[in-house]
Order: sequence, then C-alpha cells, then structure tokens
Amino acid sequence: MPRPLARLIDLRPGEGRAVALAAGYFLLLLCANGVLRSLRDGLPDVGDMAWLFTGTFAITLVAVPPYLWVVARFPRRRIVPVAYLAIAASLLAFAAAHRAGAGGRAFAAAFWAWFSTINLALVALFWSLMADLFGPERGRRLFALVAMGGTLGAFLGATLTQGLVVRLGVEGMLVAAAALLLGCCGCVAALLAATRGWPSRAPGDDRARPIGGALLDGARQVARQPYLRGVAGQVLCLTLVATFAWMLKAHVIRAASEGPIERIAGFARVDQYASGIELLLQLLLTGPLLARGGLVWGLRSLPAVALPACLALAAVPTLGMLGLVEGLRRAVQYAIYRPSRELLFTVVPPLETWGAKGCIDTFVYRGGDVLGVWASDGLLAAGAGVTGLALAGVPLAVAWYRLAGWLARAHAERSHPLPSAPEAPVPRGAPA
Repeated sequence: MPRPLARLIDLRPGEGRAVALAAGYFLLLLCANGVLRSLRDGLPDVGDMAWLFTGTFAITLVAVPPYLWVVARFPRRRIVPVAYLAIAASLLAFAAAHRAGAGGRAFAAAFWAWFSTINLALVALFWSLMADLFGPERGRRLFALVAMGGTLGAFLGATLTQGLVVRLGVEGMLVAAAALLLGCCGCVAALLAATRGWPSRAPGDDRARPIGGALLDGARQVARQPYLRGVAGQVLCLTLVATFAWMLKAHVIRAASEGPIERIAGFARVDQYASGIELLLQLLLTGPLLARGGLVWGLRSLPAVALPACLALAAVPTLGMLGLVEGLRRAVQYAIYRPSRELLFTVVPPLETWGAKGCIDTFVYRGGDVLGVWASDGLLAAGAGVTGLALAGVPLAVAWYRLAGWLARAHAERSHPLPSAPEAPVPRGAPA
C-alpha cells in the first residue's frame, strides 16, 4: 500500500478481504436505498407529509415486535439474507402493481409507509452485523473504510436515479433496487466466511446460533440502562433536526417541480451532491478522526455542524443556502457521525445490540419523525416560516452536543472498566 494512503488506512494482515466484502455489501445496500429513498420522497404530495409520518410510526409499532422476535430466535447468518430476499420480493410486487396502473396518491402513500418502515431496519441490520463481527478495536480502525463503500453506493444510487428515472420509470427503478438487494445476500455469505476465525465480542457467542432473549428484551435494556438511554436520546435529537431540514427541502423542491418524476430527480440531485461531499470527508477525515481524535470528536461532529447550519438558514433562508446546509449535514452525518455512533454498540453484548438497536433505530427514530413533522407543521401554520423552523433546531443541537460528550466517556468506561470494581460506575450526569 502507498505510504500516504497507509497513514489514512490502518489495515492489518487478514483484514483486507473482510473489509472489502463489508464495503461492497454496504455499497450495494445504500445504492438500493438511495434509489428507493428518492422514489419515496418524490412520489407523495407535501401536504400529506404529517399523516404519512404518523401512519409510518403506527405501522412501525406493529411491524418491529415480530422483527425483534425473529432476531431473538434465529441465527443471524440466516436473518440478514432472508430479510433482503423478502424485501426484494416486495419491490417486485410494487413494480408489478405500478405497471398494472396502481399509481397515484394511494400507491405513493403505500410505498412511503412501506419503505419508511423497512429502510431503518435495513441499515440497522447492517451495522448490527458489523458491530458483531468487527468489535470495538477493529471497528475503530476499519468502520471508516466500510462506510466509504456505503457513501459510494449512495452516490451511485442517486446518480442512477437522476439519470434513469425518466427512461425506466418508477417500476424500472424498483426492479433495479431489487437486483441490488439480491447482490447483498452474496456479500453476507462471503463476509461471514471471511470472519469465521475472528474472536466473538461476548464469551461463548456463536454467530451460527440464535441470540435468544424475550420479545421486548431490547426495549427493556434501553429503559433500564443510562448508556442505552443516552444513545436513544442522541438519535432523537438527530431525528428532530433532520426532520426539520427535510421539511424545508421538501417544500423547496416541490415548489420548483411540475410532477412526481421531476420531484424524484430533484431529491436524487440533492442526494448526489451530499454523497460526493460525504465521500471526500470520509477519505480525508473519518479514519484519522476516529483513530486519533477520539470518539468524542466523531459524536460531536454532527451537532457541531447542525448549530451553525440552523443559524445560517435562519439568517439566509434561500434555496442555495438550503442546498449547501443539507449537503454538509448529510455528508458529516454519514461520513463521520454515523461510523462513530455505531462504535457505541461495539461495547454492548449481542442481545442488547440487536434488540436495543432495533428498538432505537425504529421506535425512537420514527417517533422523532412524528414529533418533528407535526412540530414543523405547527410552526409553519403559526407563521414562523423558514426562520422559525431553522431556529427550532438550535436548542436541540446544544443538548445533542453535550450528550455526545457524556456518551463518549461512558463508551470509554465500558471499553476499559476499572479492574478493582465489579461493575463500572454510572458516569456523573447520566441522562434520566
């Protein structure tokens, strides 16, 4: 490996194949996710957003318990590919329905609710598996490389959608996304084989066996443990700020578009710009930041960007500023913040990782969506406008920044517990 590149990439013998497979897996996954996200965002009318978010949360409340039940009772080497096969089959069903003339408002609402329910589980499933396989030490060194594959995939997904949606239509893009998910299944099988000799994160943990546990073990762990409540609180802050930003973007794009195909291309264009910035940041900053700067800098990166971004939008609420802020926010979120947040789970036992993470990344995230979209509608209806919506994110960003510091300290205590103490003390200032 060239010496300048070696300074950025701490890759050790026996890790190259696994990292390449994980990055390729993430590339295919986020490429499919990017295609589907642009379709979801562009199809419905902006006036339906509050009810669509609320309906999605209600569906999530029904759909996630069976997901947690499956995770608790079946081997994870089977869970992941079966999930992708089922999602690919449902995409083909949506494509067939659209070709048969089932488009329009009802189709847009159904697709929105379906994708918004499964897309968080898709990515959560990926990162749960990565935390399980790589562990804290490897994760700190290698998650940045793995995340680069996903960033490239998101860029390709947005580029493909922008260039092909007019030619292939909605059903053609759905079929393309299904094919990408089928490719993920092969990557999962090869990745499990490549990491078979790696040590497990928990004594006696066997990746071929079920994780076990009751249906709501994950939710109970979140309720009982300050550390997991802190992770949930950080996700809630992220979701509220992101929802305010998404509502601003949706109003601007829909005002400049004449129909759903133009809206889909518009959302894809924003994703393309954000992914390009994101890839550059990952290549230059993420690895060195996590390896040398410490987890606290990675966790604080996004709230540190969100605070001035909210102030900038309040001062200059224009389309150009919105595009710049959204691109930078998403780039930092996926290039630096997301790999850092996933490191928080590398010091959590597998049962808590799969159960608690499923709870946080679905219930908490979608609950934040509902709070954010109704709060946005309320502020806009009260005449606050873009300025009021932007300023609403300022106190959230401040609380988020402080919580990130506490989480980094709690992660360090779990990584290196005091040998004389039977149980690591709860850090001072733990969230209630």
